[in-house]
Amino acid sequence: MSRVILILSFFVGVGWIAPRSSEAQVVLLPKSSRGLGRRAAPPRSPQAKEEKAQVETNALTVATNTIPTNSPVNTNRLIYVRVEPKIDPVKAAAEKQAVLKNAIEFEKGRANNGAAWAQYKLGLRYLNGDGVEKDESAARKWLQAAADNGDSQAKVKLQLLDSKGPGPGSEKAPSSLILK
Repeated sequence: MSRVILILSFFVGVGWIAPRSSEAQVVLLPKSSRGLGRRAAPPRSPQAKEEKAQVETNALTVATNTIPTNSPVNTNRLIYVRVEPKIDPVKAAAEKQAVLKNAIEFEKGRANNGAAWAQYKLGLRYLNGDGVEKDESAARKWLQAAADNGDSQAKVKLQLLDSKGPGPGSEKAPSSLILK
């Protein structure tokens, strides 16, 4: 019996088994605190300092308040809660556009150097209008270049485009299909 009590007390001490408690402390951590043993990066701007001060104030406020439960045992165990910063939608959209522009420029450079995967991706971008103006002739050009370099996905996509037939504004379209 004493071995069982010894083993259980070890698990409780290590934290693998939590004793019942009537109160618990809540500590709020900023998102930059990934782990318990790491320190948060120092704030880089006045706004970041302000946010850090607000998080610390929130942590003190919440830590002093207790969360009651139905158990009579009281422990001073901390409960860690991650605080997510508010995201500015305008700033997020601008960052997304910048990332998309950089990706397109990188793909164009690689495609001009003969990378089949980049030629295929550019063909899809032009076909769908993803980050560039929709242009089927440019899409076919890049897909054909990728197919010539041995990209099987580009060959399949070209076959699908050919099976659908040329668009109504194309020179290959029969006059009966062109709407007036």
